Amino acid sequence: MKLRVLVVTAAAICGMASCASAPPGASPPVGCYDSTDMWDVRITDPLGTVGNVQMLYGSTDGTCGGAVSSISVGTLAQGGDGQVACNAAVGAGNWIEQVGLSTFTIPRSLAGYWMCLPPGR
Repeated sequence: MKLRVLVVTAAAICGMASCASAPPGASPPVGCYDSTDMWDVRITDPLGTVGNVQMLYGSTDGTCGGAVSSISVGTLAQGGDGQVACNAAVGAGNWIEQVGLSTFTIPRSLAGYWMCLPPGR
């Protein structure tokens, strides 16, 4: 009797190059992200850049296009707690709301990332 070993990679399971969260300090690739329950988001610049993420109201298919009615611009932050992550990214008092991006999974997971929205958005 022969035993066969089956090796399954994460890419085979996910069906794409990556589905895991980025390691701490790593920036997700620039581009459009699709969510299971929110509008699309576009990351325009890497972590550490103020105003590097956009919430596109009306676009829900991962294209960041279509019937976009308005756009909120915020700053992308990474961390386990939104308040701590936003304070580190833009400073206390420079944001009024944090939006968890854990439901954004295509083209990769944004679990552990937050959109920090500035006052007067």
